[in-house]
Amino acid sequence: MSAFAELSEPALPLSARGCQRHKDLIAAALRVLVRDGHHAVTLRTVSVEANASHGAINYYFGSRSALMCAVAEDVCRRIANHLALITPKLEQCADDADQFATVLAEHNIKYMVNDRAMGMAITGLTLAGARDEALRGVLVKWGKIDASLTRNSFLKLGSTDPDLDYAFVLNSLGGLIMAQLAIPRRDFEARILRPSLLRLVRSIASEKPNNHSRDIS
Repeated sequence: MSAFAELSEPALPLSARGCQRHKDLIAAALRVLVRDGHHAVTLRTVSVEANASHGAINYYFGSRSALMCAVAEDVCRRIANHLALITPKLEQCADDADQFATVLAEHNIKYMVNDRAMGMAITGLTLAGARDEALRGVLVKWGKIDASLTRNSFLKLGSTDPDLDYAFVLNSLGGLIMAQLAIPRRDFEARILRPSLLRLVRSIASEKPNNHSRDIS
């Protein structure tokens, strides 16, 4: 199932019909984003995609920036939900850096590469955030939420700064996945993604105090 199968509820007090319309507009914006890129997402293009009036989409969002923020909230919420599913696994295997890296690799292949639409959406939103301060704020907020979800697993792995190490792994993953989306390579997980994650995770695990020799004289 595509990660776009679930849409978040609006913050506005809306009727059931209004909530559904809000979801439909976000779904339409996501389709435009994935198909045509973030520059193509405007109130007008989304109204055409959703077969809605320009006035209707303006009522729900008011501006392109607000629309993009709503899309980002929806996508980032689902990423956090997916991440929450594997955090127990990460904590359980935190004493095995290789298995930790394998879990991360399998997770990102499933939700960012095999579900190409999700990978394209988060890539597009990240690029758009470079120009839109409000959108950047949404991405930063959800980045902090994701870091909090993984904090215990990174601490158990041996990290001395779990938030920083999560950001390091996340941004490394983002670059690898963006390249894969642009230029698909055979056996990407086995040849590129997992070996890269192994190097990163092992370097973090090596921070454990008991992995360092100490002069106690």
